[in-house]
Amino acid sequence: LEQTLARGLRRAVEIVMPGETFRTSYAEEREVDNGKLTWVDGQRVVVLHGDAGQIGRAHGELIGFEVNVCIDSILHTHGLMHAMTTGKWYRKELFEAATQLRPFIPQDHLDENRALAEAVGQPPEVIDALNVFPELFRCSGFAASNSATGHGQTFLGRVLDRTAPIGLHDCATVFVMAPKGKTPFVHVSYAGFTGCVTGMNQSQVAVSQAGFDGRTTGQGVPATAMVRMALEQCSSIADITELWRPYQRNGAYDFTIAEGKTGLTLAVSTTSDGFELIRPGGDHVKFGAGIPDAVVVSHGDRLAQLRQRILEAHGQLTSESALELMASPVSTGITLSSVLLEPAEGTLRVSNAGHQSAAPERGYVKLDFQALLPQP
Repeated sequence: LEQTLARGLRRAVEIVMPGETFRTSYAEEREVDNGKLTWVDGQRVVVLHGDAGQIGRAHGELIGFEVNVCIDSILHTHGLMHAMTTGKWYRKELFEAATQLRPFIPQDHLDENRALAEAVGQPPEVIDALNVFPELFRCSGFAASNSATGHGQTFLGRVLDRTAPIGLHDCATVFVMAPKGKTPFVHVSYAGFTGCVTGMNQSQVAVSQAGFDGRTTGQGVPATAMVRMALEQCSSIADITELWRPYQRNGAYDFTIAEGKTGLTLAVSTTSDGFELIRPGGDHVKFGAGIPDAVVVSHGDRLAQLRQRILEAHGQLTSESALELMASPVSTGITLSSVLLEPAEGTLRVSNAGHQSAAPERGYVKLDFQALLPQP
């Protein structure tokens, strides 16, 4: 309780009245064994390679300060807000959820968490609990290709929201990963998170968790592990559906997938034991009438707005107009990040929230995944 009050209140003050540390982007670049921190137009990029232990250790050595800021934001500031509004002890809830989910997470991911925890001076249980938090993200997403786009490109877009500003933008990081014996991939995330919500791999496959209805079981594979395993192991949409279908899942998740080599797109709607494929042009009770060569995942008014924009731009979508699909009101005042992936080109465009503005309002940074990969 003392730790949550002290660190949570201090972090809350930093979020509301950020000092020089958080208002000024310090483009310091450095390297350690198995990793490098670099910056592209103000966007923090961390390149990691090696086995699980080497990747986790390099993660902590390069951005340990930001990892601890992320811990304070989630466990202490958000935890304090949660306790005050619900009367429930948030830290206990996260730790119990992490304990329940641990048997369903690949061992090498857990090994990476252990190495990261040691590097930043935290108990391993804290890093495990931190990585439960992305399970609660609610997003909007779409994938479009072929006849839906102006020149046959393939796009996957995702808008990430939270219910309240808790300072995660100070920890925003693009991770370029080359795990030993697995497919290299890039994912858009935050310091300390080892699971993935949005990314693409060297096989030109892009994947995003784009929906969650709040129901969890604590007895299945979490969405962040599902996305990461797909990026590490799969070279096609067929590979992903074959990998995911047998899983016992932690909750009801929706995903969007795009394959750059073929232009195939797909949405996947799951429950703990249900698995439904939503193909482009197919009608769906939750996501509306089908749109040729496009899939859309969202909820409420934002779903209606995103569908309308895609229909209006159908056949003429470009990289620039695809970004406009994610502008307000599809994004909101609490949008943490907006991402557009172009898997065939290996490029991504990323916008992160600032202290006074939501993500899309701050413009996008374009990154070349292949150019950022560590050279053999």
